[in-house]
Amino acid sequence: MAESTVQNAHEMRAIGDLEAVHVLSVQDAASQNLMLEGYLRLYMDRCHDQRRLDEKTIKAYSCDIIQFMAWLNEGRLQFDRESMRSYVAHLNHKWAASIVRRKLASMRAWANWLKRERLISASPFENLEINVRMPPLLPRVIALPELRRILEPAGSPFTEKKKRKRAW
Repeated sequence: MAESTVQNAHEMRAIGDLEAVHVLSVQDAASQNLMLEGYLRLYMDRCHDQRRLDEKTIKAYSCDIIQFMAWLNEGRLQFDRESMRSYVAHLNHKWAASIVRRKLASMRAWANWLKRERLISASPFENLEINVRMPPLLPRVIALPELRRILEPAGSPFTEKKKRKRAW
């Protein structure tokens, strides 16, 4: 079914009939998952062909979205705002803030594309405030011996004295 969905979407785009594309309002989780997989393939093709993204970026986007779809399918959840809130909580318990932010950015970009292409009627991210706080980055501490080495001018008496002691 996913292959036919992808093929149908390609054909509909080719003739410019975007209104005929299926809007994601599926009650069955398995059908929803198949449709989302087809839409993901279309999105990855767009990222590669039109946006000319690096292969590693495309792989990261794909992994992030596939993990989300697996999580959705596991809980038999719909692709909506409430599931996005639950997914953010799930991510926050499992990953560092920087990874959560990247995964959500991938998801948000995909959801916005789905909406622009009229594959979904509304993005689950619309009016959804998600604030993943990054921990403050503290400066790295320089060890005292290293700090002394940096601050001592070359050829100082202290440095010369050390050299003479070593020579003995």
